Amino acid sequence: MKKSIKINLIVLLLTLIVSNNIYGQNSDSTKSPLLHIQFQELVDNAESYNEFKVMKKQSLDGFIKTMSDTLAAVNNLKSNAYEVVVDQKGKIENLQNIIIEKDSLINDAEVGKNTISVIGIEFQKGTYSVASVILVVLLIGIIVVLIISGKTNNSITKEAKSNLTKIEQELEEYKKRALDIQMKLKRELQTERNKLLDNKK
Repeated sequence: MKKSIKINLIVLLLTLIVSNNIYGQNSDSTKSPLLHIQFQELVDNAESYNEFKVMKKQSLDGFIKTMSDTLAAVNNLKSNAYEVVVDQKGKIENLQNIIIEKDSLINDAEVGKNTISVIGIEFQKGTYSVASVILVVLLIGIIVVLIISGKTNNSITKEAKSNLTKIEQELEEYKKRALDIQMKLKRELQTERNKLLDNKK
């Protein structure tokens, strides 16, 4: 039984030495030398008995205390490291959420940059530009057609006025001629009446 305790103690010591080499010793929490140095001093200062080393209880208690302090320091370091990892994980998640929000804002800005809203209807800027150009060209075409049609109507109106003036002039001339003929006929009729009256006398 003593042999198994010694083996367990040696395994524990070796584990602590390896842990100590990996993590180091927290200099703020303990002022004692490194475990492997203290262990080596403990072995060097121990007396030999046959194949065994006999250590003083006080030295062994000191080493066990140092080992306990080192284990507590290692556990504290592990706990602190775990807290740092959890904290860093939280920060990474926050940063990822911020990146997602920024990506969403960038996408919204891209959509806003590439689209335009007219009467509440979203249009792609390219489509809106093409539609605007087509609309302007159509309006210009309609204006040109109206101008040409107005000029044509104006020339037709001028021609109609000119024809009307000619017709009115011809009518006036016809009236004058008709009046002249009527006057002439009246004179002739009067002359004939006068002749008839003279003949009757």
